Amino acid sequence: MTGVQTCALPISGGARGARSDSLALIEAYWNAHAGEAPPRILANRIVLPFDGADGATRERYEDFALSARHDDAAPRSPASAILAGFADAIVEALRRDPVLLHVTELRLALPRGFPPRDHEQILADFRRLVAPRLGHGLLH
Repeated sequence: MTGVQTCALPISGGARGARSDSLALIEAYWNAHAGEAPPRILANRIVLPFDGADGATRERYEDFALSARHDDAAPRSPASAILAGFADAIVEALRRDPVLLHVTELRLALPRGFPPRDHEQILADFRRLVAPRLGHGLLH
């Protein structure tokens, strides 16, 4: 597989609408902020790196990302997204994410219902292969 599976989980308006809604909320928050220090704004992303996963786990990660694209049962934040793929593609997708250009922090969210070994692999791959390439801007 090449590239990355991306899934925005909007409340309404589709993926582009969700990103636009998120950007509008961030802009409104920045404009209303009256404090001396810059506001703290974070975005959540579920990242499922394939690099340290075996074939069956990669398939499960990809299925999770694809099924979430069609799951409208549970309300989710419009800024949430699932990125499943190899680290190179995930880094590029995160760098291109227009919402992340306007936040101060990136919060890695772990998918519910995955076994502990998957969470350990996700965290290890993110820490080793993704985070160092994002730079200090989003990682505090």
